[in-house]
Amino acid sequence: MLAGFAAAIAMFAGCQEKEDGGSKPLGDATVISIEPASAYAYDEIAVTGTNFSEDVRQNRITINGNEIVPYEVEKTGDGKYVLYAEVPTRLGSGTVSVSVAGKVFDSNVKFEYLKTMKFSNIIGAVWGVSWGNTDPTEPKFDGPIGACATETGQILLAEQWTHCIRQVTPSGPSVALYAGQYGASGQQSGDLLTAKFDTPKGIVPISDGRYVVFSDKQVQVIDGNQVSLLGKTRDDEGERNYEGAVSEVNFCNTNGAAYDPASGSVYFGCADVDGETGRNRHYILKWDLDSDQISVAAGNVSSDSDSQGTVDGDALTVARLDNPGRMCVASDGALYFLQSSGDGNCCVRKLANGTVTTLAGNPGTAGYADGKGTEALFSFKAEGGEPGGGIVEDEDGNLLIADPGNHAIRKMTPDGTVTTINKVDVSNGSPNKWAYKDDYDPAIGNQGEASQYAAHPMYIFKIEDYTYGFLQYTGDAPSIRKIVFE
Repeated sequence: MLAGFAAAIAMFAGCQEKEDGGSKPLGDATVISIEPASAYAYDEIAVTGTNFSEDVRQNRITINGNEIVPYEVEKTGDGKYVLYAEVPTRLGSGTVSVSVAGKVFDSNVKFEYLKTMKFSNIIGAVWGVSWGNTDPTEPKFDGPIGACATETGQILLAEQWTHCIRQVTPSGPSVALYAGQYGASGQQSGDLLTAKFDTPKGIVPISDGRYVVFSDKQVQVIDGNQVSLLGKTRDDEGERNYEGAVSEVNFCNTNGAAYDPASGSVYFGCADVDGETGRNRHYILKWDLDSDQISVAAGNVSSDSDSQGTVDGDALTVARLDNPGRMCVASDGALYFLQSSGDGNCCVRKLANGTVTTLAGNPGTAGYADGKGTEALFSFKAEGGEPGGGIVEDEDGNLLIADPGNHAIRKMTPDGTVTTINKVDVSNGSPNKWAYKDDYDPAIGNQGEASQYAAHPMYIFKIEDYTYGFLQYTGDAPSIRKIVFE
């Protein structure tokens, strides 16, 4: 009996020894640090903590909701553990947690994922403009000013000076006429190839595979094989109708549009002169797709004075807008829009919960500067004086902004801090559009590495996760280019 008791004690001691020095943790794990605290894809990271498993297969690291499998675990002299792993591509930033044998332990330790960028061409970027070009299948562009990606991997391009929508297939690459009559302007409904557009400024996908095409003079909807006018055009005389049934509302100088899938609505950034009072009206309309009703979302269209300006506050009574243009609805549900009046009043603004706020840019001052809030300067004026730009949300909740007057792609964080992510040559005191020629030959087309310089990036749009297209508007090498983040 004593022998059996001794054997039991020996067995208990062996199990305890395995707990202390074997593969099972002693208690709850903790994360102490991660080194380095910021890194690129394929860099090595080391997560230090306590009570990790000595069996590396039992440990996992999670950052930004993405699980990382460590390839080595090391126990240090002071009893801590270090997990070694490689940063995967497209990881994202966030807090670090560790799971041990399936049990998750969170922490307040933060990691910043540093993205790399690769610039390349989708199509175009050949010397010479397409002025006078009569073949819509030629990869030459004249005024590429708006674009969107389709669910089938193609790109629809709003081309201003040929008055049409062209379809670009990147895998070709190839170009075809998608909608409109190439080179013929007008305000005409019909099927895809008999309808007419007049200097289209943009195209935005909305629900059920439809697209909104907008311009100075009209808004049209592409639904399958048909194109139809939305509401009334600015050529109608008399008092403007800003609200009501969509068929009765006047659309005028529409410079931007965005679809909000959460509310099933489309926003429009507009400006016009009230036909009855002669006062300037700058406002944002909201089209509810379910009710087919239009309402004013921002801008006091019934004011006794001009509603043009840059004033924050209640969207319908206090706020003043100045040529609201390119816009997007972000994951937080807010509408972010660019404001541009030629060279001045270039700002990034936000409409949320019935209030308009200015996030970045110095009203009344255009220029080029990175910084936070009013320290940042923009110039949403492209070649030939055309106001433009573009804005889209990235995977990390930042906004990517096409800044054509500065030949720059900018990034704005949620706190309003603006940085430039491409190369900009300011050696002569102001951004130089010709810099892209220094390390890039447009005649190469899709071969090789494209320049990180940009000339008049007129619009930016999401192609797929971590991949964005932008339009190079310059007459020297109009093209569609892309940025891939890793």
